[in-house]
Amino acid sequence: MANYGLKLLRLKARRIGAPGIDVPLQSQTTVRAYSQIAEMLAENFGLESYEQRTNFSSTKYALGAMQAVDNTYTEKSVSEGDRIKAHLAKHFGSLFPVEFRYQGSVPLNIHIEGVSDIDLLILRNDFKTYDPTGPGQYVPAPEINPCQRLNELRRECEETLTSRYHATDVDCSGNKSIALSGGSLARKIDVVPAHWYDSDTHQVSFLERDRGIAIYNKGAQRTEMNYPFLHIAKIEEKNQLTNEGAKYAIRLLKNLKADSPNKSSILLSSYDIAGLVWNAPVNILSVTTGFELAILTNLTNFLTDMVNNTDIALSLKTPDGSRNVIDSNEKLHGLRYLHNELVTLLNDVTEELYPSTSSFFSSSNMGLENYYLP
Repeated sequence: MANYGLKLLRLKARRIGAPGIDVPLQSQTTVRAYSQIAEMLAENFGLESYEQRTNFSSTKYALGAMQAVDNTYTEKSVSEGDRIKAHLAKHFGSLFPVEFRYQGSVPLNIHIEGVSDIDLLILRNDFKTYDPTGPGQYVPAPEINPCQRLNELRRECEETLTSRYHATDVDCSGNKSIALSGGSLARKIDVVPAHWYDSDTHQVSFLERDRGIAIYNKGAQRTEMNYPFLHIAKIEEKNQLTNEGAKYAIRLLKNLKADSPNKSSILLSSYDIAGLVWNAPVNILSVTTGFELAILTNLTNFLTDMVNNTDIALSLKTPDGSRNVIDSNEKLHGLRYLHNELVTLLNDVTEELYPSTSSFFSSSNMGLENYYLP
C-alpha cells in the first residue's frame, strides 16, 4: 500500500498553501519529520471535515482529494485578481473600452491548491470579430486590424503593470499572458489580452456562454480562438446533473496526478482532465452525500473502458467541442498512468474497508457504492 501519511500531508499542504511541503521525500527520517509537520499543520490550521470522517488513511485521502478548497483561499485568489483588474480599468478608462472576465479552474472551483493562480482576461471592447455565416447584423470595419489593436492593448498592459507594480515580478515574456507574482501579491495573476468573437451560435442565443474570445499571441502576431465560458457552462451543467459529482471527480484526478511519482508522464492539463470527466455518463458521476466513495468505483470503470478502447478515448471532445481531449499519443500514455493511480487508490480503499477481498476485479469492490461515511 502507498504511504498515505505522506500523501495526506501533501494534500493538506496543497489545500492550505503551505510552502516547501510538496516535494517527493521517501526516507523513514523524512516520514518521522513529516509526522511532526502534520501535527503542526493540524494545530495551526485545524482539521477539515474530510479528516474527521474516517481514520482509514487511503479512504481519508480519497475523500479529501474530492473536496473543494476552502472558500477563504478561493476568495483571496479572486480578490488579488480584482486588485489588478481595478488598476487596469483605471488605466484604460481614458484610452479605449475594456472588459474583464475570469477563466480557468478558480471560477469553476475545481482548483486543488489553496494558493492558486488566476487567469484575468482583459478584452478590448471597441471592436469585435464575428462568424459571417451567422444571422447577426454587423457593420464591417475593414480598416480595423484586430492583431494591431491587441498588440496595442498588450503593450499598454505591459507598460502600466511594470510601472505600477515595480516591487512585483511582472513577466512579459509569455506569448499569451503577462504573469504577475511576488511583491504585495499573495497570488500569481495571469493577465490575458483578447477581444470578443461572436460565433454563429451566439448570434442566435445572445448568451455569453456561446461567445468566443480571440487571445493575442505576441510571439506569433496572431489571435487564437477559445471558448472559455462555454467550457465553464458545460462543466457546471454536468455538475448540477450529478449533484456535485463531476467536480468531485475532476479534483480527485487532479490530486492523483499531483501526487503521482509519474506526474511528469501524465501530460493531461487541468482542462484535459475536466474534459475527460465531462464525457463520463451522468450515472457514473452522480453521487449522494455520504456515499462519495462510489465515485472511485464508477470513475475507475469509466477510465478502464477508455484505456481498453483507445478509439473511444481518442474520439472524446472537449466540452466546447473545439478539439479532442486526448489529441496526442503522449496524452494517451498519460491517461494510462492516471488510470493506474486511480486503480491503486481504489484497491487500497477496498483493502481498508473490506480487508478479506481487496482486488479491484472482485465483485466485493462494488460494495464501495453502498459504503456510507457520515
